[in-house]
Amino acid sequence: MAPPAEPLRLIPDNWSADQALTVVELLDDLRERICTHYQLALHELQREQRVPPVNAHLNDIDDPF
Repeated sequence: MAPPAEPLRLIPDNWSADQALTVVELLDDLRERICTHYQLALHELQREQRVPPVNAHLNDIDDPF
């Protein structure tokens, strides 16, 4: 039997606080650039995802149950 796989570590344990801050700033900048470029499309997509699904059975008067 193979030993269990180690979890994927995206963040090294040996980063300094400066390195971690640099990554946080990079992610903030990336988020800002994505939002600037795709702002309208992102808002539309979020709106569509928040609309509750239509229940087809609500308007089916032939099958009340």
